[in-house]
Formats: sequence, structure tokens, C-alpha cells
Amino acid sequence: MKKELVNHILASKKIYLILLLFLGIANNMNAQDYIKLVNKRGVFAKVVEQNNDFIIYESQEVKFSIPKEEVVLIEYLEMGVVYYNEQFIQKLDLSNFQGSPYSRGNCIYVPFASNKVVQRSGAIKLRELLSKDGYWTIVDCEEEAHCILEYVFSDSGRDHAYFIIKDRNGEVLYKSYRVPASGFVPSHVGQESATALYKRHIGKLKEEK
Repeated sequence: MKKELVNHILASKKIYLILLLFLGIANNMNAQDYIKLVNKRGVFAKVVEQNNDFIIYESQEVKFSIPKEEVVLIEYLEMGVVYYNEQFIQKLDLSNFQGSPYSRGNCIYVPFASNKVVQRSGAIKLRELLSKDGYWTIVDCEEEAHCILEYVFSDSGRDHAYFIIKDRNGEVLYKSYRVPASGFVPSHVGQESATALYKRHIGKLKEEK
């Protein structure tokens, strides 16, 4: 009996350690900043250091350096967008804009910065899906956008997620229905709920337009 109990405890510890390792890997995969370059390319990588002249970032365990003069902006995981060469941002003048700000072909910004893994992984996934979709042009900051689409994770009551669309003044133009967002691995929860939102609600939003 004692032997069976010991084996059960050891097995439980093994499962716990595997889960911790899995959680660590999943979180590290999601721990990347977004770097927008002057040549209009963008890359997800972890910024590890910077000085007066260079940004040092890490991608697939290899470190690279790039002159700051070649970086337009960086959206950091937690503190959001920091501008390095704002003159390369293609700002939209909306003073005479007419029509819906989220019609086909318009420019949409999907922010992801957050101190919650589930929040930023969901936003990054939604950004990825919308970029592949091609219905809107996905841009890298509010100044380039007709409106802002935000993925929102909430742990009020049962964990759930939804998205809102706001104009550049912060007025909410659209709010989606909720989808469940629960599980053991925060990054997976964000990705799965973002995918569900995309499949269930983005299509309906397009039909309305």
C-alpha cells in the first residue's frame, strides 16, 4: 500500500514538472516584441538590450543588432508602442473622412501590449488572422489607422473574450459577442479564443458592411 502511494506521488510530481515545463515554453513563445523597420518590414522578436545607436534583439536564440535609425517603432509586450523615427509613420488625415471606419480596405490597428499573457497572445493571434484575411489593411499604430480593433480578455465571472472596434477618439463603434476563454495554458487560451472570435464574428461584421 505504501509503495503504491509513493508511486502515485512520484507520478503526480512528474506530471506537475512536465506541466510547468510546458507552461514555460508556451509563455516564452509568446514573449516577443514587435519591431517595425523603415523598409516597412516587421518582425516579432525579443528586444534584450539597447544603447544610443543600436537595438539588440533575439530571435530563435540568436542575437542581432540593428541601428536605431532603421527602426520606426517597437511595440513592447507590456509598455506598448515606442517611436524611434516617427517621420516614417504614414499618418492618416481623417478630417474629411466619410463612411464607416471599418469598411473593406480601411486601415485597422490591433494593439497587443499587456501584462497578461492571455491578453497579448489573443491580440497577436487576431492580428495574424486579420492580416492573412486581407479584408482590412492591418497597420502598426493608431496614427496609421482608420480605427482600432482590441481583443479583450475578461475574468469577470466565467473567463471570456470579445473584441471591440473604436475610432481614434476612443468611441466604441462595435462590440462582439463573448466566447469562452479558459484553460491551463494562458497563451493557448488567448489564441483559441481569438480564433473563435474571428470565425464566429468577423464574418458577420463583414456581412453588415
